[in-house]
Amino acid sequence: MALLLGLLSLILVISKVRDLISQRAELKKLKVREYVKEVFIEYKLVFITLLNFFLYIFLMQYIGFIITTIIFIIVTAIIIGPKKKKDLLVATIVSVVITVSTYIFFQNVLYVRFPSGLFF
Repeated sequence: MALLLGLLSLILVISKVRDLISQRAELKKLKVREYVKEVFIEYKLVFITLLNFFLYIFLMQYIGFIITTIIFIIVTAIIIGPKKKKDLLVATIVSVVITVSTYIFFQNVLYVRFPSGLFF
């Protein structure tokens, strides 16, 4: 099993090296500003999600774990998921259930304290 995983990893690395070599050839044709713009357009969702994550980490110390996590999960679901009202309701319910159950499990079973903020 480990040999198979190693072989698949090697194939993936070789594939990515080929992609990087071809991208480097294209980069020489493009200007740096155009390349950065192209990368941002291609990975826009990743950058927005990363910004959302860093904002979550920053706000957790002020607002607290429960409220911040619920907001983070809802915003991430809105950014990544489809744009339906029903999905917003499902995301809200799922975020509340996951956050509260995680909080209760860690507080009462593992005795780990989460960051408290203004509200909780």
